[in-house]
Amino acid sequence: MITELKQTLRDLNAYRLINYGNTAYRRISNDNHFESVPTELSELWYGQDVLSFLTLSIAYDSDINFMSKNELIRWIENERCLITRLEQIFSTL
Repeated sequence: MITELKQTLRDLNAYRLINYGNTAYRRISNDNHFESVPTELSELWYGQDVLSFLTLSIAYDSDINFMSKNELIRWIENERCLITRLEQIFSTL
């Protein structure tokens, strides 16, 4: 069970970084100089909120190996919530 949770977290983290990071934004919006980034998106990238790229950053992939089951579940839930919010914003670009 823990092995599956670790892999789920890794998969969600990679999915978010690939599909909703600033490179994906530039590709979708053609805003190469980030002049028209929606405020809500900027907050989800750089905000101190519980759900942001900044606060959900995992310094090293190996950090996941030391998380407890409850920590993994919490991180997975947070990733899913953040991805849902990012999907909503990206759908309007």
